[in-house]
Amino acid sequence: MGKYLLDAVVIRPLILGIVVIYHAFIIYNGGWEEPVGFQSIKWYGWIAKFFDTFQMPAIIFVSGYIYGYQQLTLGRFDSLKDIMIKKFKRLVLPSVFFSLIYFFMFYRWEDYTFLSSVLKILSGVGHLWFLPMLFWCFVVGKILVNMCFKRLPSQLNQNELGTLNSKCGLEVVISKDVYVWMSFLFLLMISLFPCPLPLGLGSATRYMVFFWGGFLVWKYRDWIIEKTCDLKYVVLIVSCFLFLFLLSNYFFISVSEDQNLIGRLIKYVVNRIVILPVSISGVCAIYLLTNYVIDKCRVRPASWVVNAGAICFGVYIYQQFVLEVLYYKTSLPQLVGPYWLPWIACVVTFVLSIMFSQLTLKTRLGRYLIG
Repeated sequence: MGKYLLDAVVIRPLILGIVVIYHAFIIYNGGWEEPVGFQSIKWYGWIAKFFDTFQMPAIIFVSGYIYGYQQLTLGRFDSLKDIMIKKFKRLVLPSVFFSLIYFFMFYRWEDYTFLSSVLKILSGVGHLWFLPMLFWCFVVGKILVNMCFKRLPSQLNQNELGTLNSKCGLEVVISKDVYVWMSFLFLLMISLFPCPLPLGLGSATRYMVFFWGGFLVWKYRDWIIEKTCDLKYVVLIVSCFLFLFLLSNYFFISVSEDQNLIGRLIKYVVNRIVILPVSISGVCAIYLLTNYVIDKCRVRPASWVVNAGAICFGVYIYQQFVLEVLYYKTSLPQLVGPYWLPWIACVVTFVLSIMFSQLTLKTRLGRYLIG
């Protein structure tokens, strides 16, 4: 895996670090409630805005990218049932377990009915919404794979397999390219419209395009690296991302809850049309920049970067717990002041999240949940 997925090995911990930084600065962007003694700092809010445009799409993109490697190159997850069982254990069960803890720590039970609290926990509380959403991305991804790809007969000899590989660039499947791109365009369209569905389904309709995009980037990886992994293209896509980011903030429309439903829907769709190109260009910039450094500059990730993959899941689980405790259950915001607060919170969160992840992995239950 390391030989082919050095880019994913680098991007995954990089984006996780960005997620932690984003959450540390989100209080300056109105994303979280302001802690006691809070003072607004405008350019801190811009840091949160900047990272928010691509951090979640990039994580989902990498998941789809690795899934493409597993499906198209290794031929894993042969049935929809297999992947549903495996991803339910990997994503949904940890989400429910830690959502219960999160709910007890940061919510008031009396504010919710029994049914609404159960639905909230099953949908993922706080940052844990990401896990059931990703579960549905894998499920839909498998359905699309079954529609768009056909497995090669196992009785093919090596010469026949080599001939097919040279034509389609894959090891174990051949594809129906029309279906592949039609499905991508369909997902692109539905990502523009809000779908208020529970259990992570609504979020999946918004982010599935990035998962399938990652899958397709793996499919065409050799062509993409050969044709676009050049300094001029890297500079072009990074410049494009920065320009679109600044432009999107100029055209972004605030949506007020007291507006009528049609008005909110129109503004939401307009904002999605504005933001989507920013997110896509941001993901492309990270992908091309990483591969340029690895392939053209011949820089290999340090061993600690490679090993970080083992605790990425645990760090994601714990980081928001730590940050919310620091912001809302300690006097840190008053002690350090607004300028130092997010930086100190970042460092403390990284250290404690890594420590908690390593301690959790020493237990049998912990290895089952985040291992």
